[in-house]
Amino acid sequence: MLDHNTSAYFAVLELKYWLNYYGKDWEKVWASYNAGFNYKNGLKYSRDISNKIKQIDACIIKKQEVA
Repeated sequence: MLDHNTSAYFAVLELKYWLNYYGKDWEKVWASYNAGFNYKNGLKYSRDISNKIKQIDACIIKKQEVA
């Protein structure tokens, strides 16, 4: 899609669907966003996302401590 607003809208709808389906199991939500009901195929990517979020959080915390 070339329309970023439309792309974002549908991405949020998709994430909300999986969030409703799995509850707050974000690993399965992210995996299913990328692999559908065969979420096990998306688990590695989901874990990669989780690790990147943790790295970003750690950098933000360190930056706040320095400031």
